[in-house]
Amino acid sequence: MTARLTLFSGAFGGVLGGLAGMAGPPVIMLYMSSTKAVSVIRANILLYLLLADILMIVMMGTTGLLEFRPVVIGAVLAVPYLMANIIGGYLFRPSLEKLYRALAYFLIAGSAIINLPLFGLG
Repeated sequence: MTARLTLFSGAFGGVLGGLAGMAGPPVIMLYMSSTKAVSVIRANILLYLLLADILMIVMMGTTGLLEFRPVVIGAVLAVPYLMANIIGGYLFRPSLEKLYRALAYFLIAGSAIINLPLFGLG
């Protein structure tokens, strides 16, 4: 992971975040392809997604794009999301790195394929 590649990945994530609210895929793929320890990868991805979400909320708030109802729904859904992250952290076992990587690649590929316009699901 060179500084240049990291910068490009973050910039591409920023563009995707602005266009579609999906800042994660480039950064997640970068970290998933690295040789870093799986616990470091998990921590960095969670921190990146948290900061990206906070930045998006701030940007939407300063431009007047936040509406009451979606904010309330998001606040309510934050509770099970947080609980799932806590449970995931508890169940996380670095020794299962190959399984985690395989599942992550499967989920990324599956979501990309399902969201192709030809399936009409995205």
